[in-house]
Amino acid sequence: MAVRSTFLDDAFERSRYHAQLANFCAVFPRERVLVLQFERCVAAPEAEYRRTLEFLGYRDTSFVPHDIAVPVRKDGRRDTPIPDHVLDAAAARLRDDTLRLAADFDIDLALWPNFAGLAERT
Repeated sequence: MAVRSTFLDDAFERSRYHAQLANFCAVFPRERVLVLQFERCVAAPEAEYRRTLEFLGYRDTSFVPHDIAVPVRKDGRRDTPIPDHVLDAAAARLRDDTLRLAADFDIDLALWPNFAGLAERT
């Protein structure tokens, strides 16, 4: 089972978003990095689009594509459900990294069901 363990360990490391962004920001100045939260983009696509344009230095942010709120994934496919005990174990393991992520990169933990309980602590 070493192959499966390696796969899971690799997947876990990719889930440590703060650690990944910290490595990125060690090379690029923080003020040059825009971090967008998927859930915010879905909830308010126009606002996040304009925020992106402003970050890139565009003065005119009035143009918004007419289909900006249309989901890209149209195949109807659903993700494979993950058992609750696996989600709970992953959330516990990712807790500290997630708290740092929320504090350093303005992530709204209330939008992440597995971490919503941590939202009050940030």
